[in-house]
This record gives sequence, structure tokens and C-alpha cells, in this order.
Amino acid sequence: MGAAWYSQPWTWAAAGTCAAAFVYFNDEAGPEGVRKSMANLGMRGKRITKSVYVSSLGIVTDTPESLRAAASEVLGRSITNEVYAAARMIRSEGAAQGEVRLHVAFNDLKTFRWATNIFQLLTYSTDPKRKGLYGAQYSGSVPSAGYVKANARRYSTIGDPYESDVALAEKVIAQRQMGIDKALGAVKFIDKSAMGGVQPGTVAFSTKNAEWIAGGYTPFTIGGHDDLVLYRVAKKA
Repeated sequence: MGAAWYSQPWTWAAAGTCAAAFVYFNDEAGPEGVRKSMANLGMRGKRITKSVYVSSLGIVTDTPESLRAAASEVLGRSITNEVYAAARMIRSEGAAQGEVRLHVAFNDLKTFRWATNIFQLLTYSTDPKRKGLYGAQYSGSVPSAGYVKANARRYSTIGDPYESDVALAEKVIAQRQMGIDKALGAVKFIDKSAMGGVQPGTVAFSTKNAEWIAGGYTPFTIGGHDDLVLYRVAKKA
């Protein structure tokens, strides 16, 4: 996407972390949050890790391996870094339509030159000091803390996953091994409800949509989920 792709975080596949990710964080505090969490507990299962996210730096300070090990202990079986990373992406970007979102990431991986597997894709950062960790999709430089370069990622991975997220991640990975692509070739997505400044840094959906169409992408939706707009490379005439 050009040498300066990292300076435009909203031009990536996960254009704007889904507002659902912020609902997730908000519903962890207060009486109303407890009520929501209890209502969703049966569907989500157990939260399998409790990581430390430092918002000022845009990173999760726990190492990926320590989180994978902790998740395996809670689950009672060993899971790979790929599965755990994919589960974090699902929870962070939005568990709603999480299956399609993860398929988009796998399609994105095919042409991403700096990663060879989904774990590397989801822990990539333009800041070498923050590369290899989970974190926010974009966060600025923090020279006072030694982070002299801006952090830019393909997707957010700030949210701790639940058992349901792991199950969905494993399902998608199995689908990919069978050649199944539930995203129908999409390599980007936008949550319309997170655009227009709802998610900090976003522009109006119409603006970004027009930009990507001009850049050679075709928008479409799946299954009536009109808020999640997918983009695949337009076929040449």
C-alpha cells in the first residue's frame, strides 16, 4: 500500500477497531457492567487470561508466550500462539461476525510481507520495540518512555479472550486448512458504526469507502450485517 502505509492506520484491513471492543471493556465495571457480564457469561464462557494493557503505550506488557501458557492452563489443554492471538483479535476487533473478521485477517496475511503466520501478523508493529507484543492498532511515539517510533498494527489485540473466542479461532483455522474462506476474498473491513470519530482518528465512512473504491477495492456485505463492510480487490475488466 506504499511506503507510508503505517502512517495511515485507518487504511488497513481493520479500519477502526469495532465499537463492540469498547463495549467489552466498559461492561467490566460497575453494577450495570456486572449485570451485562453475567448475562453474557453462558455464551462467552470463561475469560481465559487477564493481561495488563498500558493505554499510554498502546501495548499489553505480558509476553505472548506467558499469555498462551496461562490460557492453556485455564482451558486444561495446550493451545498454540496462533490460536491465542486469533482469539485476542476476535475479542478486540469485535466478537460479532468474528468468524468473518478472522477470515479477513487470513486473507490479509497472504500479501503481508512482514509476517508468515497469523501470530506474526497480529503481533506486528512498525515500532521495533513494540513488535512481538499485543496492543492497540495505533498509538503514537512516547519518547519519554523510549518509544521513539509510532506503533501501527493491522488489527487491535488489546482484549483478553473468552472460551468462545478460542473455539471460534480454532474453527476458522480449521476452515482455512480446508480451503474455506467465509470472507469471500475480502482483505479489509470497516465497522460503519465506529467511523466518523466514534473511534478516535476515524473519518466519515463515506470518505473512507470512496477512498478504498478509488484504490481498487469493491465493498460488499454478508448475511445482512450491513454495519460490517468488507472489501476485496476489484476484478480487472
